[in-house]
Amino acid sequence: MWRYNEYIQVSTWYSSKDIDTLLSIPGVFFKECHVQYPADENRSHLLRFFSIEPLAQYHELTTLIAGITREWYIRANINYCDVIFAPVQPGVIEIVEILAQKLDIPYALLEYLPTGRFGNTLVKGDIQPGDRVLVFNGVTQQGNCVGKRLPEFVTQRGGEVSARAVFAKGTTRNVKALEERYGSRFFSSIQVDIPIYSAEKCPKCCSGEKASLRPWTDLF
Repeated sequence: MWRYNEYIQVSTWYSSKDIDTLLSIPGVFFKECHVQYPADENRSHLLRFFSIEPLAQYHELTTLIAGITREWYIRANINYCDVIFAPVQPGVIEIVEILAQKLDIPYALLEYLPTGRFGNTLVKGDIQPGDRVLVFNGVTQQGNCVGKRLPEFVTQRGGEVSARAVFAKGTTRNVKALEERYGSRFFSSIQVDIPIYSAEKCPKCCSGEKASLRPWTDLF
């Protein structure tokens, strides 16, 4: 990866022009904010935010991201996967559809809730016992989605997670643990420094700015 700015590192497969274009899209990157994620009572406080939803309208960018993910899949010598598994989230859907076509692999989509959490229902495709699965998500702010929640759904259905990939990842201890544990089998083309705190330790809340907190969904 190479450093784009003080907050963001990007894959060498991106050019400066690619990242300039991507980050110029309104709603993709918030350098400063005070949001709760997910948007419910059990949430963390984020002081920076990176989102994939706005990219759903830009086919050339979702195609670029899918192409970069395909290059990783091939060069990392990932064993053949039977299915790609991802949440049915704007931006994610478009990338997964293109990636599935490029790799000639079917895909399955999990229910995605307005809060940012996942549901428990497959809304497209299937995971069969013995399937080798590539888990994909748009942005893992904290590492829980591709480290726990999505893989747990795969194993509950008898599948096996062969690799994990996201468009962008944060810098939490959970993310770093995934990097160390899975090496080249955990891929992200962008890494963003995202300060994340519990409600009790949030610097903004502790300094009297609690009223500025809002759900992440209010950013759009």
